[in-house]
Amino acid sequence: MADEEAVTSRIAPWYDASAMMPGDYLHPRDPTRFITVDAGLQPIERDCPEDRNSPNNRMVWDDELKKCRPYNESKDAHLFAEDD
Repeated sequence: MADEEAVTSRIAPWYDASAMMPGDYLHPRDPTRFITVDAGLQPIERDCPEDRNSPNNRMVWDDELKKCRPYNESKDAHLFAEDD
């Protein structure tokens, strides 16, 4: 799992992980975070590390590679792009 890349973590009781396998998943609302489902099916919300070259100064989760990456290298960041 991507624990070594996360900056902070917190339990995410709002995330339903009951039908999921343990692993790391795309956060449903924030590309600078991801969800880790542990072996007990406890969902844990984690932050990607800082990246001063990315919007919001944070890296974003790349769900295909299952790791945080710079914004401009992530295939999933566009899913959360805000309209100007």
